[in-house]
Amino acid sequence: MRDFLRLSLQAFFKSYRPFVVYNWLFFGAIIVGVLLAQANMRLLPIGEEVQAFDSSNVGFMVLGIFLFNLVLSGFVLTTLPGLVFFALPSVFLFYRAFVWGILLNQLFTPQFLAALPTLILEGEGYVLAAICGTNLGLSWFKPDWAYKNKGFSRLEALKMASRECVHLYFFVVIFLVVAAVVEAVTIVSFAG
Repeated sequence: MRDFLRLSLQAFFKSYRPFVVYNWLFFGAIIVGVLLAQANMRLLPIGEEVQAFDSSNVGFMVLGIFLFNLVLSGFVLTTLPGLVFFALPSVFLFYRAFVWGILLNQLFTPQFLAALPTLILEGEGYVLAAICGTNLGLSWFKPDWAYKNKGFSRLEALKMASRECVHLYFFVVIFLVVAAVVEAVTIVSFAG
């Protein structure tokens, strides 16, 4: 376990620059979405209230939120598209944040402040998932871009990127578990 944690930290620190850039992209897109929604542009047909989870069983709610965010939002929609083309995770990350910005504009200040911790935690999880997808795509598309001066073949680079992805997903899971707990508590607080 100690070696796994050490390798996970190494993978995270190796991804520091993309982490900063993707954070700027993500949170900048939220701001763009808010600003466009503030300008009264009708960008999405959104109703007044959306609640996807039953708030009577908090444990199931946390598990449902976590699995949805990890499997569908994190892995299928953010990481896997990188295998097709390395730029797709950035596009999907930007689009998700842009839509969140539009949705956040509709909240009153107390609701916004309550949603902010969840937004930050999920955002960091999705940023790391997008870094994984981009690195996976670069590893087979142009191994020298992903691993400079290593001389890896496409297959070797893809294997290395896959290992790094597993280690980065350790942090994705941590962010999304904490985000699911915070989101469930927020939903229960506002429902009751």
